[in-house]
Amino acid sequence: MRQSVLHTLKSFLAGRGLIAALVLLPFVLVQAPASAQNQEQLAYGQNNVLVINLTVDQVRNGEGWITVQLYDDQADNFLSRKGRIKQIRVNAEAGATKVQLEAPGPGTYAIVLYHDENANTDMDTTFIGYPKEGFGFSNNPKLFLAPPSHDQAAFEVAEAGAEVEIKITYP
Repeated sequence: MRQSVLHTLKSFLAGRGLIAALVLLPFVLVQAPASAQNQEQLAYGQNNVLVINLTVDQVRNGEGWITVQLYDDQADNFLSRKGRIKQIRVNAEAGATKVQLEAPGPGTYAIVLYHDENANTDMDTTFIGYPKEGFGFSNNPKLFLAPPSHDQAAFEVAEAGAEVEIKITYP
C-alpha cells in the first residue's frame, strides 16, 4: 500500500515542484504506516488463535529437540495417537525452553513432552519401557512407575489462552 501511495505522490509531484512535496510528505509518512498497521490488526483479529505459552524448565542441555504433544479432553484417548491433537518439535535450550502452542479452542487439554537429545524423533526407552530421555506432563504430577492419568495432567485453556510450566524429569 505504501508503495502505491509513494507512486501516486511521485506522479503528482512531477509537475508541481518542491513546495508541494514538502506539504504532502508528512501526510504520506504518517498516513501510510497507520493504514498498514490497521490491516495487521484486522488480520490478527480474524485468526482467532488461542495460544498456550509453555515453559519447559530444568532442560539439562541444548542438544536435540523438545517434542511437545497436545491431547484433547478425552481421558480414554490420553497418550494415544487418536487423542493427540498436535505435535511440534522445537530446539532445546539449556535451562528453560519456551514454546508457543496453538489450541483449537477453549477447553480441557493435557500436554506430554520429552527431550529428544539425540534428535532421532523417538522417545528412547529401556527394555522395560521406562524413558531414557527427559520427559514431563502438564501439572507436573508425581509419578510412580506409570504415566499420570488424564485428570492428573489436564488443564484449562480459556478465551485468553493459557500459561503452562512443565519441569522436565530425567531418568
